[in-house]
Amino acid sequence: MPAHRKPISLHQLHGTYQPCRHGERATKASNTSQRRTVPQWLPDNVKLVYRKLMDTLPPLNAVDETPLAQMAILKTQLQENPDSMNSAQHGQLRQLAGMIREWVKDYQGVIEEPLDDYELWQARRRQCKAEPRPLTDSQLNSIPLPDNLKSIRGPDD
Repeated sequence: MPAHRKPISLHQLHGTYQPCRHGERATKASNTSQRRTVPQWLPDNVKLVYRKLMDTLPPLNAVDETPLAQMAILKTQLQENPDSMNSAQHGQLRQLAGMIREWVKDYQGVIEEPLDDYELWQARRRQCKAEPRPLTDSQLNSIPLPDNLKSIRGPDD
């Protein structure tokens, strides 16, 4: 009896995928794992949001279906009644958006433009931290001077 094999998606995730070793299983897996159906357990109003999200994303497999459904549920809740969401749900929505953004980056290449105000703020913050700034007066005053300073005088002094 053969040993339990690690799925191809886990090999790709961990960076251990080798086409010479896993190529045959990968072609079989890619044909069966591309699901483009809406989960039946979602409410009707969430299914509309799910379809819109699914149309903008690359082909998904069965593992990606659940986080996308969670994001559709939270996005629907945010659109219908924003005051009902607590900070944990906002955080979860932000994490799911980041995860889905990574899927798109892996599929299409790097996305350059930030998607919301928070990301713009983060990009500006990272840029400011990377740039060297001149010292302020208080920082200059806090630099200790050596005790035996040599005076610089001209030849006529």
